[in-house]
Amino acid sequence: SAEVAHGLGRPADEAAAWEAYLRAGKVPDRVCPALPHAYARLGDRARQIDALERCAALAADEPERWRDLAAGLAEAGRQDDAADALDRARALDPGNPALAVHTASADAPLPGAP
Repeated sequence: SAEVAHGLGRPADEAAAWEAYLRAGKVPDRVCPALPHAYARLGDRARQIDALERCAALAADEPERWRDLAAGLAEAGRQDDAADALDRARALDPGNPALAVHTASADAPLPGAP
């Protein structure tokens, strides 16, 4: 399982298990943010961003997914896209003070950023 692979420090196996979980039509709440984190541990920025984008799309009403996407995009130097994702998170959770004070910048990562 993905959890076992994570515990064994095998991020490639962990990512593969989470991908299989998603293909089986399972809900993303168990996969996100574990899948993007597995790709981050592999050093695969492109797959990390892809996973963050898929997670945001699958759970479009969850501000945490958009916040995570904003942080990943900012770390990748995609500031405009990061700002858009952060705006989406703020729109979903306008009362969240953590989202109100953060900017989508690699210099100021968001809480819980991968």
